[in-house]
Amino acid sequence: MTRLSPVTWGVIALGLVGLPASLLLPDDRAAPARAVERPSAAALAAEDPEEADPVDAPAPRLVSIDRLTDTSARPLFAPTRRPAPPAPPVAEAPPPVPEAPPEPPPPPPVDRTDYALVGIVSGRGGVLAILRPRAGGPAVTVRAGDDIGGWHVETISDTSIHLTGGADERWMRLFTPQRAAGGPADPDDPAGAALQ
Repeated sequence: MTRLSPVTWGVIALGLVGLPASLLLPDDRAAPARAVERPSAAALAAEDPEEADPVDAPAPRLVSIDRLTDTSARPLFAPTRRPAPPAPPVAEAPPPVPEAPPEPPPPPPVDRTDYALVGIVSGRGGVLAILRPRAGGPAVTVRAGDDIGGWHVETISDTSIHLTGGADERWMRLFTPQRAAGGPADPDDPAGAALQ
């Protein structure tokens, strides 16, 4: 064991004597003590008979747990002793956007038969045009207003026929005039060329 120096022994002795002495001496800085008068039991009985005898006093009323709001407002095991912040409001999903109806498919391309005007017949029953497919096949007879091979017959005159098909339009002449005297006939109208 190490030896303590005489200064250390002096500090220890002063502490052992000074500490109890400081507790026993009055503190000058403290407020002076006031004498508190207690009312006598007779005086209490005169003021309020229920407080006169604490043994005979009624039991205190119990408070409902619902009225103790600090218990739930300051949770015991939360580090801040504050309730958890409220959850952020959940945004509602926007209503689904109705899907636009699909685009209708484009109309199929019209396969129009290419015809050549072979003849026009006028009679009591009206005017008829005789058309023959250029690709070959039997000739057909049509009246104004008929539909044939993707074409609609608009009008038939004594020497021509007018066909329409959507945005397309076509005039066919029975006899094609020559471009110049002795020149070739229109190559698009073989029936007219054959009849000249």
